[in-house]
Amino acid sequence: RRLCESGDLVRTRGRRFGVSAEMNLAPGRLQMHPDGYGFVVLDEKATGDVFVKARELAGAMHADRVLVRIEQEIPGGRGPEGSIVRVLQRARASVVGRIERTGEYAYLTPADPRLTQDVFIPDGRVGEAKTGQMVVAEITAWPAARRPAEATVVEVLGDEGAPGVAEEVII
Repeated sequence: RRLCESGDLVRTRGRRFGVSAEMNLAPGRLQMHPDGYGFVVLDEKATGDVFVKARELAGAMHADRVLVRIEQEIPGGRGPEGSIVRVLQRARASVVGRIERTGEYAYLTPADPRLTQDVFIPDGRVGEAKTGQMVVAEITAWPAARRPAEATVVEVLGDEGAPGVAEEVII
């Protein structure tokens, strides 16, 4: 279990295990860019950071510890390109951002620009939050390849731009 959590071993289909390095897999930490793509900073610094396209993120979020498949070298010698195979450890359990209510549901736009996807908040989980307020939301369902994260509002920080709210967002 510890070897799988560290990314050294991978559990495959059929209850079998494989060595990550033998399968072109490597563990590392995802660093997102505000434009939607990211780089995996590998634990082993030998090959450099691995570029990951937005469509290859597999539901991973900024600062998650992931297992990336190294697939090809980027032309021009800028390093390897890959796709995320598995999230090993989530970096956060909550997210801070601006709430937008639209009828029966709401969504949260994260204050951190490296969190590139809006977070869906189902009806009944918005609480007293109003459009334009900054809130803290606890993630209840992690994002998948074609589904955004879901969350529940746990704290309303105040209106965006109100005195003291920016400091609360940073904290």
